[in-house]
Amino acid sequence: MLGVVLFVAASLQQVALLYTTAGKAGFITGLYVVVVPILGLFWGRRPAVGTWAGATLAAAGLFLLSVTEAFQIEHGDGLVLVSAFFWSLQVLMVAWLSPRSRPVELAFYQFSVCAFLSLITALLFETLEWSAVVAAAGPILYGGVLSVGVAYTLQSWRSATPIRRTPRS
Repeated sequence: MLGVVLFVAASLQQVALLYTTAGKAGFITGLYVVVVPILGLFWGRRPAVGTWAGATLAAAGLFLLSVTEAFQIEHGDGLVLVSAFFWSLQVLMVAWLSPRSRPVELAFYQFSVCAFLSLITALLFETLEWSAVVAAAGPILYGGVLSVGVAYTLQSWRSATPIRRTPRS
């Protein structure tokens, strides 16, 4: 399930970039930082007052960036906003699953499922040319190994490791 959630989050974000700017997509995707504690309410976690203040400011920023004169959110911005909820769900799922599993295996299965679904989607909806894939092999491997492989493994590992607080002097 975690790989499916990651696939949906990434796919919605990528499709949205056809209809919005990278800057707006980056801001809206970043709203997951505010959405995570709010969704955490469903897991019995209460956000601090600062979280509610941040959520209010983020909602105001989203309104100023994305709402048209007809008071509708632009199509691409709406897709990115939905993806932000999936990114938030992914963070919460990793936080819950990591302590209950082997973090490196969890990360491996997560990005393997996402990669498989992405490949199937590309084969169904894209025109793939082997020469283009070979030409882009460096960036593909860099993004796949570092962005996905290392980052999601560290996320899973960190979520499984208890935070140790040092006493204040």
